Amino acid sequence: ITILIYQEPGIACPAVGLHKFELNLASAANVAMWRGSFKDAMIGSRKSSAIYFETTRPIVKFTNLAIPCTMQNQTLTFLVSGASLADVCMGEFCQYAAFTTSDNSGACPGGLIRTA
Repeated sequence: ITILIYQEPGIACPAVGLHKFELNLASAANVAMWRGSFKDAMIGSRKSSAIYFETTRPIVKFTNLAIPCTMQNQTLTFLVSGASLADVCMGEFCQYAAFTTSDNSGACPGGLIRTA
């Protein structure tokens, strides 16, 4: 699964850049089903093993991204054996949020990704 991350300077990209990307997996049952199956995350050509599944919300987090605003059109790629983004998000769209900090206090533009 590959997601293109584009940070628009001055709107979605404050000077600090992107540190965390979250996907809403729609249900706790879906999180339980996919927990541990996301592998080999890459930010551009840099490997990232920082993938966390929340236990209280249906969220998977990709953390420690450290994508500065000057790096546009970065890809977030990860493997989910035998599944597509539509399978993981259970539908035609997947809700996301992007954070400028590693916690939930930073700027957080969100939206929908078409899965098909």
